[in-house]
Amino acid sequence: MGQQLQWLEKNETLGMDIARFFKQNNNSVVAKAFGKLAIEAWIAGGDVDFQNKIIKDSTFVGTKADCVYELLSSTNNNLFKNVLSTFTNGKAQFELKFRIGEVPDGADGSTTFDNNTGIITITFPQIINAKSSIEIASIILHEGIHGELRRIYEGKNQVSEPLPNNQYEYLVDLWDYFRGISPPSKVSNNASHTYMVHNHVLPIANAVREFDNNTYGIDYYMWFGWQGLSDIGKITYPQLLTSSQETNYINLQQIPINDSIKQSCDE
Repeated sequence: MGQQLQWLEKNETLGMDIARFFKQNNNSVVAKAFGKLAIEAWIAGGDVDFQNKIIKDSTFVGTKADCVYELLSSTNNNLFKNVLSTFTNGKAQFELKFRIGEVPDGADGSTTFDNNTGIITITFPQIINAKSSIEIASIILHEGIHGELRRIYEGKNQVSEPLPNNQYEYLVDLWDYFRGISPPSKVSNNASHTYMVHNHVLPIANAVREFDNNTYGIDYYMWFGWQGLSDIGKITYPQLLTSSQETNYINLQQIPINDSIKQSCDE
């Protein structure tokens, strides 16, 4: 706390931003928790967007993943806009944080929720920065959907841009089901992945194709939508993904990944 007070004394303008943020949010517990994390992020060299309630941890700022995040935002990608706008329209009940760090099970990303602060944290492994921009974009979109579904579940659908009642009830049923059969650390991920299999594979593929300037047909981008979800897709009834489709999509994906068309973040 002493370090934070010293920092505030030296950064009066940012301190006024925090005070204004508290006032705008009725000095709520969540707002104060966000303010504390914001100061910690600034001290460590991170970045804070109070208007949109987003914290970029110092580990994320200036990375290739950060570059792709900004590119998705600046190009007004439709899926990115639809998913992240629920956090960035100033009406979100929960705040969002991006960081680079350890991710369990060798995954491409991890999304967690802190009940005490109301912060949804999306963590990417360091290796993400070695991937191509198109691969990073798909991972950001995938994890962004995790964050969106967590926002809706924790907010009991009493949030800006809620799900239709039948879709929300399905999401809750999935959470309840996996709570009964999965370790606590896996419940959110398993429930979200099952929901995404039925609702987000094609939207992610379309969004990545849009990010790639619609260079190829949709089949070349389908594996971006299925990554992390394919095991579920192959055991649904009726089956949503066959082994032959999986192989075909994996092979086709290599063409946009390895062609000569590069995004600015690849330079």
